[in-house]
Amino acid sequence: MKILVLGAGAIGGYYGARLLESGADVTFLVRPRRAAVLATVGLRVRSALGDFDAPVHAVQGDTLKSAYDLVLLSRNAFAPLTPRSQISHQQSVRMRSCIHS
Repeated sequence: MKILVLGAGAIGGYYGARLLESGADVTFLVRPRRAAVLATVGLRVRSALGDFDAPVHAVQGDTLKSAYDLVLLSRNAFAPLTPRSQISHQQSVRMRSCIHS
């Protein structure tokens, strides 16, 4: 199963890391600044349930090509919810059809 996690912040990063630990095929959709950090130091999670430090596969909206079986969307309560700014219209239509099915 191919999983796309929108964002690699506190929530997306944590759950994406746990999915990676379980052997899942996870890709993070991130903005350019976060992509640079992930490329340099990888994803780092500190938790009472165990730490995670590893390189991860990250893409930006303009390079997102693959189809995914599951899209994980989480958001910061203070950030605007704008996944369409990172996902093409065609991809968002496919996502909507999966959600409503």
